[in-house]
Amino acid sequence: MLKYLKYILVPDKINNYFIFSQKRLGFDITKKQINTCQIKVFSKRNVVIEKCEQEFIEATNGTDAQTRIATALKNVILKQNKFDISVLALPSSLVIFKEITLPFLEPEQIRSVLDFEIEAALPFTIDEAVSDFIITKQDKKSKQSTILVAIARKTDIQEFIGPFKTAEINPTILTVDIFAIYGIYKEVPAYAKLENGVILIDLEFYYTTISYIQNGQLKLIRSVAQGISNITKNLANILNIDPSKALEYILRFGFENSDDQKYNDSIKQAFSEFSGKVQFTIESFKTQIENFTPIEKMVIVGSGLQIKKLCSIFNEKFNFNCEFFNYNLILQNPNFKNKEKNFGFNNLKSFAIAYPSPVNEDFNLLRKDFATTDSSLLNKQIITALSLVFLILFSLLIYSQSQISKFQRAVNNSKKEVISKLKDSFDITDPSTLKSLSSVISAANNKVNEEESIWFAFSDQTRFSFLKYLQELSTRIDRQAVGLDLKKLIITKELITIDGEVKDFKALETLENELNESKLFSHVSVPQETTFTIKITIKSSEVEQ
Repeated sequence: MLKYLKYILVPDKINNYFIFSQKRLGFDITKKQINTCQIKVFSKRNVVIEKCEQEFIEATNGTDAQTRIATALKNVILKQNKFDISVLALPSSLVIFKEITLPFLEPEQIRSVLDFEIEAALPFTIDEAVSDFIITKQDKKSKQSTILVAIARKTDIQEFIGPFKTAEINPTILTVDIFAIYGIYKEVPAYAKLENGVILIDLEFYYTTISYIQNGQLKLIRSVAQGISNITKNLANILNIDPSKALEYILRFGFENSDDQKYNDSIKQAFSEFSGKVQFTIESFKTQIENFTPIEKMVIVGSGLQIKKLCSIFNEKFNFNCEFFNYNLILQNPNFKNKEKNFGFNNLKSFAIAYPSPVNEDFNLLRKDFATTDSSLLNKQIITALSLVFLILFSLLIYSQSQISKFQRAVNNSKKEVISKLKDSFDITDPSTLKSLSSVISAANNKVNEEESIWFAFSDQTRFSFLKYLQELSTRIDRQAVGLDLKKLIITKELITIDGEVKDFKALETLENELNESKLFSHVSVPQETTFTIKITIKSSEVEQ
């Protein structure tokens, strides 16, 4: 139960510190395969690359693409370990990008005005749009933020996440592929320290995303509807071969010089249309930025990493250095640890998607309209809440029992102490009496009463009272007239007992009358025989005196 407390009591992280570790699974979907990379993030954004897997998307006749992708997703999930968060990346070709500067620093303030800021630039209504942003620059002195907004159609997002729903995978985060790549780009010191302009090219099968980074800040993004498929078609037309054969040539030989000069010339010719699109995009970037920084490097990512010597042809076309994104540089980051032996360029993008970089960790296109309830998380929250209630009640019960036991011990100790005091004070030695406090108190009371009676008998007040009663009796009773033979006389505080004998019943009546005439006595018992025992009750007022 304790491991679930975090879901309702503790935040996932504070600033850049992850309170609890997260297992994140990134999905990179290409034309032919799905690449996944699972990472564990903990502490100060430390990362362990745990497992990377891939699954080919079968080209089954009569089956639509969505179903084929869903089937591949189900298969690749079986290869992965259990994860906490699933991260998807929407292709940049489905996204509109816009840079905006706003007089706010807090993300929530920016989100409150975002729709208003982007509505005029959209080719569709704001109701059809889903948007979020990354902060690329902040000036805390002037309290301004420069953001790069990503806007997509709801219908495109629904179609993209459809196979995941079919495969019963609940998407947690939907980022944009170029934002994910930029996030990992910033984690490589060799790239992050570049001060001049950098062109970042994500070359995929059907589209290419070209980005311009200036002084480490992502400034412009443009997607063109050309990619490896266009180069393949051009090469197939030039060589008059099947497109599948042309693709095989490209992936096998790339731009390496071969013995077949016709192929060498043809691949360059097939590439010229694509390179022209890149050239046009770079020139348009120059016109959009007032202080455009000269480009010193081009970095290739995506499926283009599979094409050998691709950078050599770019170096011929452009007057700046081109290189493949060096994934080994990622592993040189001291915060990153790799457990996946087969980690390579195929896993670069899925790793970037899974990684929660400071740049895009708060970005999520599923934040509003596509936010779903995680039933497993809800179940964990319910279980945790019920467990907490039980724990509180159980704790109260234990505490109550503890207090009662503590009180009982105090009572027993007090009883023992009282018994010990009474035993010593009143010399009580009977073992059966000493077993309970009530019997000891009763025995002590008896001792007190005995001693009180003894004391009463010898006190000055008692002696005075006895004499007073004796005088009253001697005054009232005419012993000779009634022939009183006194056997015993007992005087206590409240009662006088006379044992004796008179000569006849007439004398007995006279004795009774004499005693009743006394004002000191409240009641005199009536004797029935000449040999009698008379009990005389002393008035209470006399006793008090």
